Amino acid sequence: MGRASRRARRLAQVQILEWLCNTPVKAKKRNRRLKRQRDDVWDKDPRESQWWKQINDRRVQDPESREGKLFRRRFRVPFSVFQWIVTLWRAQKWPGCSKYKYNFGGPLTDPLELKIMAALRYLGRGECWDTCSEFSGIPEGTLRKFGYLFFRNIGSLVNVHCKPPTGEALEAHMKVFALNGFPGAIGSTDAVNICWWRCPAGWRAVFTGKEGYTAIGYNVTATHDRYIIHVPPGLPGSHNDKTKVRYDTVVSTLSSKGRSNCRSLSD
Repeated sequence: MGRASRRARRLAQVQILEWLCNTPVKAKKRNRRLKRQRDDVWDKDPRESQWWKQINDRRVQDPESREGKLFRRRFRVPFSVFQWIVTLWRAQKWPGCSKYKYNFGGPLTDPLELKIMAALRYLGRGECWDTCSEFSGIPEGTLRKFGYLFFRNIGSLVNVHCKPPTGEALEAHMKVFALNGFPGAIGSTDAVNICWWRCPAGWRAVFTGKEGYTAIGYNVTATHDRYIIHVPPGLPGSHNDKTKVRYDTVVSTLSSKGRSNCRSLSD
């Protein structure tokens, strides 16, 4: 039955009812659901936030000043390294940055600097995105989406910047260790265990170590000035430091080059 025939049938039924009752029949109104009005519209300006005021303070550029030390303690990197990350992100044209001050809809765009600061705070202190949103003035969902982009893009540069030194840089690091009583050393190695909350049930016994929780261990090698030069793939948290050294490619490479006096000191 077509739409026109159904309409005509309905009109005929209405006319019959009016003739029988001698009263006009009102057409039934459709119950249309009212559109829900959102009461959680974001009205904060990121350029009035605490973090924006902090990075626009001239004193933060001096690493020896109180503001410079405070920035490094809170975000785990010096302000110069933070500026380098911002410049690299814009040069690579990775998603999350915009050259326009306003969106096409009208509101201000979220500054790239504040989103990178939130990602560094999440990594350095294990801060939740809600707290980062409180200090940056950017919605929590926006920071979370950008954080995943930050981890993936910056993680792709590990093999470029995280590698053992060579040439003059190697000699400089060895000289520093020699002055501290470790001649021939190129770095300090220690295991870092990162908690794995969603470890599969079948792997819990293997990845649970002396800490009492499931974790993934990384054997991190760093120079005396705290510059990380090597991070091998992760191992189960139940392995101790001596076991992790056996799978470390830096130690195996030094041992395979015919250096019989190559050895590692572990506590």
